[in-house]
Amino acid sequence: MRKILIWFVCLLAAGRIQAQHTASLQKAVAILEEAGHHFTSGSQSLNMHYTIADADQPDVLLDSMKCSMQTLGNNFRMETGNMLTIKNDRYTIVVFHEDKLIYLTGASPRDSSAPNPAGMLIQALQSAGMAQSDIREEGDTVTLHFRFGENSAYRDMLIKLNKDHSRLYSSQYLIDGEQLPFEFKDLTKGTYALLQVIFSYRPAVGLTAADFDERQFFTRKDNVLVPTGAYKNYEVITGTPSN
Repeated sequence: MRKILIWFVCLLAAGRIQAQHTASLQKAVAILEEAGHHFTSGSQSLNMHYTIADADQPDVLLDSMKCSMQTLGNNFRMETGNMLTIKNDRYTIVVFHEDKLIYLTGASPRDSSAPNPAGMLIQALQSAGMAQSDIREEGDTVTLHFRFGENSAYRDMLIKLNKDHSRLYSSQYLIDGEQLPFEFKDLTKGTYALLQVIFSYRPAVGLTAADFDERQFFTRKDNVLVPTGAYKNYEVITGTPSN
């Protein structure tokens, strides 16, 4: 699970390549931007299931990861295994339960909105240098099909969402096995690796700003950050936000 999380983060952080701005690409990205707006304009509660497989054996899973996400406006909360991440308008907080560590930075002035799956997909597309796209509607489902240039780590990406663009259903990445990080080269045996994310939604009932408040983790006494009772054995470390 740790490998798949690190790999996904690395893909999102890859160097940005300028895309060809065809009308179809612009429309596809606009659909994802609309989906992102739904995440940040109200409240959402969902689960995400990540899997990786060889493209020629998609039913044989090589690794997987499950996480849950809640958003309320620009507030964000995600739990993945032993790690909890919270973002509000004051702080970004990452809690490492296994290491009993709370890592804290002030809110970045560069990024005032909460992370959301649609925004992450747009970052991945821009980073990978999307070359072509097709948009297909069938019933209540819209499918965005992206293809990429020869030098991209991606070869193919399919994103499915509902017709009013308010909910993502799934995303599927076909990635050149030769461009995988070292730790995955022995994991995958085929020419291409298949990374898939399935989104499932829950009612966001009772979600309030208190669920994203830093005071559930620490308080400030005499200008020192002190863990709350629930985290009394944790160490609080502060960092600097990326501007």
